[in-house]
Amino acid sequence: MARPTSRIKSRRSQAVCDLRALLGDSQQAFSNRLGIALNTISRYETNRPPKGEALLKLAAFAGQLGHNQLRDFFRAEYLEDVHQEIGDTPLTQFATVDENQQKVNVAYLFSRLVGSTEVGLGQLFIQLIEGFRKGRSSQKTKDAAYGLAYYAAEMVYKKSILDQITPLYPDYAGRPPDKQESTKPTSTRKRRKV
Repeated sequence: MARPTSRIKSRRSQAVCDLRALLGDSQQAFSNRLGIALNTISRYETNRPPKGEALLKLAAFAGQLGHNQLRDFFRAEYLEDVHQEIGDTPLTQFATVDENQQKVNVAYLFSRLVGSTEVGLGQLFIQLIEGFRKGRSSQKTKDAAYGLAYYAAEMVYKKSILDQITPLYPDYAGRPPDKQESTKPTSTRKRRKV
């Protein structure tokens, strides 16, 4: 008796099938391309979706082929697995020693951000860290610092933070970077009504 084929596939299994279909490969050809056993590909597509390092391998492969949507899907699924395993770790810090026997602080930040506000704040934070890492105070770094301070003050209703930050960046005059007035000259010519 044949097994029922109406089983609903997981999103990961469907993504593996989609990637293989985009290539027009059989399971055998697909397994050869990836260097993964045929029975593993079969399991990925049916009852045991990929996880862990396999997701990263699929993401890299999809990216090489220019299938960025699938690449991003596999990456996001990998990160979801990591998040489930370790949860939000606001800051995990290690003290290590570099090649010159100097003590170096190394930290990893991992947190799941949901919604446009959280994602936007996360992007500002990363811009700020990148600016510090490069050792320069670019306009982008200043924008990120001011944006974070503005939104932090807005969240806790303490405008005193803005009072402390505004002297550092007087150009902003109490407005976040994305809400600044345009510097375009305005026309003084009045329009005539017809």
